[in-house]
Amino acid sequence: EITHKDETMRSIYYEQFTEMRNYLHEILREEWQWEEHGYNIQNQPVSRISTRIDGHNVFLQDNWNRLFQFFELRLVRLDEFWSNAKETFIALEN
Repeated sequence: EITHKDETMRSIYYEQFTEMRNYLHEILREEWQWEEHGYNIQNQPVSRISTRIDGHNVFLQDNWNRLFQFFELRLVRLDEFWSNAKETFIALEN
């Protein structure tokens, strides 16, 4: 989720991600869902880039192996993306 008190800044961050969308999906090797205008569980405005796994429950030990695989693979790939893209976002802060 992209949260920022300033809607304009949130929009700028989201726009920057959209400019890197193809690169992100290339690293992830899958397409994620993109939502520019949404709300989190605290009813705060957010932009969101996400994926999900349905039919699994973190409280069921039988699901843990599949959930671990799901998260591990994506976190490693997100780290690769962020290692290459973070400077772009840091520059937005200045």
